[in-house]
Amino acid sequence: MCLATVYVEEHGEMREVMREVAWVRFDRDGVWLGQFMGKEEHLPLRLKSVDLLNSSILLTPAAEGEEGLLDPS
Repeated sequence: MCLATVYVEEHGEMREVMREVAWVRFDRDGVWLGQFMGKEEHLPLRLKSVDLLNSSILLTPAAEGEEGLLDPS
């Protein structure tokens, strides 16, 4: 089974927020993360990158006033 680890990048540092993530869903307010065994968490963040080879997802805070799910950088 292919599960991911999710990190948040803030101020040039990466912090792990959840392991064994089975699914990711986006809404207007951020991202939902879900584990195979049912734990879910909503984070007011946006997608920066996905590394499928290393099973990692990188999220970042949205700059104030920015809309959208993807980090434009």
